[in-house]
Amino acid sequence: MRIAILVLLTLIALLGRSAVGQNQTEIFLLRMPDGFKVGFQKANMAEWVPAGQTVDDWSEMITPDLAC
Repeated sequence: MRIAILVLLTLIALLGRSAVGQNQTEIFLLRMPDGFKVGFQKANMAEWVPAGQTVDDWSEMITPDLAC
């Protein structure tokens, strides 16, 4: 749960900055925590769940969703 909160706070901090006058190309790198696997992924969104769990049956889930 702490990891999900940390990811959310990081995304809020990054998206909250003003982009006026800045280069619109950004690279965002996020390392998957140990013990997690990709449960689902498409274009700009992924769902990471603990190994041995699925996106339909999980106890923790991390969902980095980057809008372009």
